[in-house]
Amino acid sequence: MSSRRTRSISLPAWLNWQVYAVAAALVVVLVIGVVALPRLINPVNTGAEAAVRTYMQLLEQGKYEAATAAVPVKIPGDTGVNLLKSQAAEGAEGKLRLISVSTGMVSGDTTAITVRYMVGDGAPQQAVVSVKPSKVERPFIGKWAITTSLARSVDISIPSAVNRVTVGTISVPLPLVGADKNGYRHVKALAYPGSYSLISGTVNPKYLTAGLAVTPTGQRELVVTESQHEATLSVNPTAELSQWALSWAQEQVRACAEGSGGDACPAQVRNVDASQLTLQSLPSRLLEIDGDKFSAVGVIRVSGLSSRDNGVQVSVRIDATYTFDAAGNPQAQLIFQ
Repeated sequence: MSSRRTRSISLPAWLNWQVYAVAAALVVVLVIGVVALPRLINPVNTGAEAAVRTYMQLLEQGKYEAATAAVPVKIPGDTGVNLLKSQAAEGAEGKLRLISVSTGMVSGDTTAITVRYMVGDGAPQQAVVSVKPSKVERPFIGKWAITTSLARSVDISIPSAVNRVTVGTISVPLPLVGADKNGYRHVKALAYPGSYSLISGTVNPKYLTAGLAVTPTGQRELVVTESQHEATLSVNPTAELSQWALSWAQEQVRACAEGSGGDACPAQVRNVDASQLTLQSLPSRLLEIDGDKFSAVGVIRVSGLSSRDNGVQVSVRIDATYTFDAAGNPQAQLIFQ
């Protein structure tokens, strides 16, 4: 019984190399196909993201007119000052910095793009913009339409003693009327996310200085983000104003001791003869002084209330508000308790 042997068929060496080369080429083609597949399936995403990146770069560089040309902004009727200008960004220390741009939901021809950014050392912010192809060539972003602008309405609260506000090099017009019960006027500004240098002046810098109310984080510039779109200015009395207020309060206490202080004086002082009053001490310091009021306390001795009376010490508290006249000079008005 004869045994059969299986013979292997060997290919020429040159043919083996051709087979290997074809196989390797197929692998490369498959890999490229897999990598490129998402772009082939939805090539819009890449272009939409690129358009948004360009838009954000314009904002990073403070090129606000260019950003508005790329993505038009409808200005609300109650806008008091338009800060969508490069001049608004001048002098600012904090900067907007883009973190990432990523594609989200696609609905029809519209793509939702998520933008993450930071302003200065603040917390990361997130915004979603809508992008779709455009038949019209848009400045800087080509044939794309970003239908969601990042411009935000900002409410700036301004004390009545402030008479000048500048953002960058743009002067903010101040309303002459319309202050709220706390004496603040409100101005609506339209601004892009970013940090802005804000300089303010008062009716008399000798007596009052003004600036942004410092936040718990120490922020000293006007910052606009998705989560922050309001700012409050504050006024601070100078040493000269404090001295003026103290002198004014001392005059009121002195008048009480002379019997001519009227309703500013406590009843124990008003209801006795002036001969029974002795000035014990004038106010030596202010109890408080802030943006519109101050207070101080002096002491008057009232004697002769009875035959055995050696006198009673009466505290005289002076509370007053202060304003400034047309010439910028301070004037005070008593607050009657």
